[in-house]
Amino acid sequence: MAACTRNRDGDDSILEPLSFPEQPPDAPGVPGEELLVCLFCPDSERQKDVLLKHLLLEHKLVIADVKLIADLPKYLVFWRGRFLEQPITDFCSVIKTNSTGPIGEVTF
Repeated sequence: MAACTRNRDGDDSILEPLSFPEQPPDAPGVPGEELLVCLFCPDSERQKDVLLKHLLLEHKLVIADVKLIADLPKYLVFWRGRFLEQPITDFCSVIKTNSTGPIGEVTF
């Protein structure tokens, strides 16, 4: 948040400008055009909901509060790299549910 102060004329002025990171020329023009990569396998999707369904059904992973992630494609690339360096259990909790289905093996 930028701080405001009064200048000599009594008007409010902003001490620092609001700036946004510039996108490279090859970046897609419309948000949502980037491929969303799976964290564990070579699959990728263009639609967020399709990828989230894939993560849940194939890898039994739920990303909480996805709506709060500002740049989902970069977020996924970051965590994919981290999971290659360290086991996912170093970062994520395993939750056992009381479902009636067969116990499946988690595939990361």
